[in-house]
Amino acid sequence: ICKLLIKSTSEPLHLYKIHICPP
Repeated sequence: ICKLLIKSTSEPLHLYKIHICPP
């Protein structure tokens, strides 16, 4: 099962998504 992480940087409007798929 893949988990989606949404992290925010120091800028509130700047977000980046990370998909984590554990084995």
